[in-house]
This record gives sequence, C-alpha cells and structure tokens, in this order.
Amino acid sequence: MEISVRLGGVPLLLSCAHNEYMLTYMPFACCDMPLASVGVSAAEVERLLPLYEEDSTAPYVEHMELCTRACDALLPFERAIFHGVAFIWRGQAWLLTALSGTGKTTHYIQWKRQYGGEISIINGDKPVLDFSFESELLDSGITVRHIEEHKNVPMYLTNIDCEPAGVFSGKMVVSMRPLPRDQIVKAVNITSSMPRVHGTPIQIGHPEQIGISDINKPDFGDAVTVKPGETPVFCNLFVKTYFICAEALAHIAV
Repeated sequence: MEISVRLGGVPLLLSCAHNEYMLTYMPFACCDMPLASVGVSAAEVERLLPLYEEDSTAPYVEHMELCTRACDALLPFERAIFHGVAFIWRGQAWLLTALSGTGKTTHYIQWKRQYGGEISIINGDKPVLDFSFESELLDSGITVRHIEEHKNVPMYLTNIDCEPAGVFSGKMVVSMRPLPRDQIVKAVNITSSMPRVHGTPIQIGHPEQIGISDINKPDFGDAVTVKPGETPVFCNLFVKTYFICAEALAHIAV
C-alpha cells in the first residue's frame, strides 16, 4: 500500500506492506507530488524483527522503521521527526523527548493539570520540527525557487571549517536560494532575525569565495533555475550536523 503524506510541509510517498498503522498517516494524506519516497521491504522487516523486543510484530517493526526512514528523508529539507510530546504554552512550542516509557506523556499530563487551558497539544508522539524559514519568506512575498519547482533545496559543502568539539568537526554546509536583487535586503532582514534557524546569510553573490565552483552542481539536493537578474544567496544549514556526526562515528569506528 502506498500513501502520499505531507510531513512538516514536505510531501513524501510512504510504502507499507501492512495496513495496521496506516491510520496514523491518514490525517496527513495529500495529493502533492512527493519529493522523496520511503519504504521498508518485507525482507528488511524479517531481518530487523529479532532486534526488537520479543513480543514485537512485523507491522510494528515496519511502522517504527518507516518513521526512522521518514526522518532521514526529511533531514535534507531541514525537518526532523522526534519521539516526544509537543505542546503550546504561553505562546511558545515546547517539546518533551526521551526514551519510551520514561514518562513524557505523564509529564505532559502534569503540565495540563497545572496550567489547564493555557496548554494545547500539537502532537503527542512523533512531532515534526521545522528548522527552516521558508514560510516566513513566502509570507513576505519572497521567491523560494525550490518550492516553486517542487525540488529539494540545493546544498553545498563549503571551504569553511565549523568550530570543532572533540571528535566532532567538519565543513559548513550551506543551502542556496536565488533571489531577485530587490528582494535580498528583505530576505536578509528576515533570516537575520532567526539566528537559531539559519541566521544571516553566509555569502551573497560570490559562491567561489566559499569554495563552490558550480552552483548548478550541488553536493546534495537538487539544482534549481537561476534566472537572469537573480543573485545566489547562501545560508548556514542545520543538516551539516548530520554529516559531522556521521564523520565522527566513522572516525570512532576506525
């Protein structure tokens, strides 16, 4: 069975062999063209089943693996799925995340008892966190080309070293959005106000200065159209953490 869903604003195609957990995804069903496909084969479920608790069923294993792979598929779009409880309190979103059985739901119930109507639930199990700023750009009338073209944002490894922390080190990864010149100042003002997401652009108009030789050949994601009169704007990218952790794990394994 296949179903197209929109998770964190990103359309994904999910493929399932079992239907038991499909109702979990039905509220997120959409008709948009998927930007990525996620699935777990029956053979993979059979191989992974012994790694789970003794009473785990094949549908449960498929569901858990599908969530993990959906998270991997969302990372290049600067989204991530967390196992936890997300809720709104006093105008801010809060996330309680921990291992199963730790007491996340119990903790949320205590908040609800304490603050009553001040608390409203967002997602009680697997919320999607959006680390991007596309919605703010679109709301301000700013062009977001990869969304227009139904593509993943183009991403590039740069020659900029991230500040090392023990075994964790690596090069900065940036995303690129081509913008008309008259939209650049507005875009910079928006991104600069969001330092915990992307912050101020790293480079504007001169990709060679940060080690990018050809913007039509991104290291990750998809190439997008850069129209005459547009300037490439490069922003720091959350997904660099994924690559730095992968390099660190490889180093530790060696």
